[in-house]
Amino acid sequence: MVSRVPALVPTRTVPSPYLMFVFFPRAAKRSQTSGGPYTPVATDVTATTFVDTTAVNDHTYYYVVSATNGLGESGDSNEASARPKA
Repeated sequence: MVSRVPALVPTRTVPSPYLMFVFFPRAAKRSQTSGGPYTPVATDVTATTFVDTTAVNDHTYYYVVSATNGLGESGDSNEASARPKA
């Protein structure tokens, strides 16, 4: 079960085999290196939940999220890491 958290903060709960994040932004970005660079894995997200179905078990991923409005894209959130397990 994924707990609810404030906007722009990914959860650290890792239900295998997917990584799940609860947020209110419109872009989720991922890196395999802490600090980036980050590659978008989902853009124009309107749902409050995103599941990264491309994540591979036993690999550590680093995620940030950002929001978009009429003025542009926000800065990235704080980084959160996750390592899915089978």
